[in-house]
Amino acid sequence: ITKLGSFNKLKKGSFVRAMGSPGGMEGFASEGSIQWLGMGKDLDRNFGGTLLDKKDGLGFDENTKFIVHGARVHTGSSGGPLFDKDGTIIGLNTLISDTAAENIAVSADHIKELLEK
Repeated sequence: ITKLGSFNKLKKGSFVRAMGSPGGMEGFASEGSIQWLGMGKDLDRNFGGTLLDKKDGLGFDENTKFIVHGARVHTGSSGGPLFDKDGTIIGLNTLISDTAAENIAVSADHIKELLEK
């Protein structure tokens, strides 16, 4: 069984490894660090208000716990895990910004909370 990390224990600057399958390349991995930790209501300004827009936007909740990281992800990597240095899953790669300067994961414990509802 794989361990899931706690959002509250994550720290800016910590090592991360992202995995995904961009363009069908199974097992693609990249490394980086945590650049920002916060909630959807704070990250929404970087998406021009579309992150929380449930009608025409992405429709995330304002309390969604996000991890912005520097491990490169590309189209096709969404849904891949984000690991810490110990191999603990800390997030699920979800978004890249329009400029691809921000790689964004939803925290693993937030996803667990949603599944338990």
